[in-house]
Amino acid sequence: MRKILLVCMSFLVFLSIGGVGVSASDVQTKGEVIFSDTKKHWASEKIDTAVEKGYVAGYPNGTFRPDAEVSRAEFMKMVVSALNYEVGPAQTGSPWYAAYAEAASKEGLYLSTDFTNWTAHMTRNEMARMSVRAIGQSAEEETKWMYLAALAGLISGVDKAGTLAEDRAMTRAQAVTIIERILNLRNGGTEKVDKYALGNAEILWHKTNIFTVMPEYFEQAMPDEDRKTDFNYKNMKSTTRSKSASCEVTKIVAIDLTDKNDPNRKLLSKDHRWFVDFRNYYDFEDVNGYALVSVSEITFNGKGHSDDYYTCFVRVSDQKLVTSDNALQDYKNPQLIYQIASLNNMSGVERPENAVNGKAIHIKGYLFPKPAPHVVSETYMFYIGQGIHTDVIERLYISRIKE
Repeated sequence: MRKILLVCMSFLVFLSIGGVGVSASDVQTKGEVIFSDTKKHWASEKIDTAVEKGYVAGYPNGTFRPDAEVSRAEFMKMVVSALNYEVGPAQTGSPWYAAYAEAASKEGLYLSTDFTNWTAHMTRNEMARMSVRAIGQSAEEETKWMYLAALAGLISGVDKAGTLAEDRAMTRAQAVTIIERILNLRNGGTEKVDKYALGNAEILWHKTNIFTVMPEYFEQAMPDEDRKTDFNYKNMKSTTRSKSASCEVTKIVAIDLTDKNDPNRKLLSKDHRWFVDFRNYYDFEDVNGYALVSVSEITFNGKGHSDDYYTCFVRVSDQKLVTSDNALQDYKNPQLIYQIASLNNMSGVERPENAVNGKAIHIKGYLFPKPAPHVVSETYMFYIGQGIHTDVIERLYISRIKE
């Protein structure tokens, strides 16, 4: 009876830490890693490798539970164990993970400002932060961790569109996959980058994906007097002089029109066209180019003139390439930069005559040729337009075509 009781107690302790604190040899012998629930799982190879290395284990009933959520403590212990960090002895009365948390803090994987509840599930964003630190990188902006993780190939999207699901709880399978990537990168290897996830992560970071999708245009920044060359994404709001309407550019999105699977093509409605002048419009089918569009949210704060239009969007200022000239020889291979707008609101969003309050979404932008023209001296100034009824302009970024 006593033996049965001890076995049951051991099993309960094992379950309480999700199979993390028991060595692989307690469940499977090295070289004989077989789980009943991982044979056809997408992470089966990574799981087998992780168990053989000994930083994670399966359950006594022969399962691994790859899709079960993993807690912050469990993921942290896996990382600390996989990296062979020195862990002090367990202290009586302390949680089972306390010594590992102390090691993680000592090695810079964890800061006290990250979180305090170790038993809560680990989100994908929290995983990105700890994983990026594990490969020796850091970020000052909280929104940048996912971008750095995607750029390094640590994370991929949860679907073909590169959806980040940054607030979703991560699973045991995802945990060992990320840790194996950490180990590979620390050993000088490389990881495949999910370009859609990277673009989404860049938007999450600073409200645009221009450096991911259009590096030949935007990667080579130009200094602007004493201001840093970073994209100035924190100043994308404006208000009309009468204060009757305000506008915020919520994101500036680059779309590769030659990529039929680009997840941001959905931003271009059936009414959007690119145009040479106000008489010649073209759709986006088979165009060798990029669409750069700003997604704006306009808020009507009070009654204005019934014929007023309200808009705010990214404006591209250039002396040679931005044009409204109708001298277009090949609409499938444009050589200049042209405007993009919806046929329903070319100038902006019109306030209905009787409307006082409310919101509207406005999507407008530019068509850029692909590949970029062979002009290395051009300078592109990107502004946030402040609406038709005001002359206040905020400069966001300056770049030139990459040499």
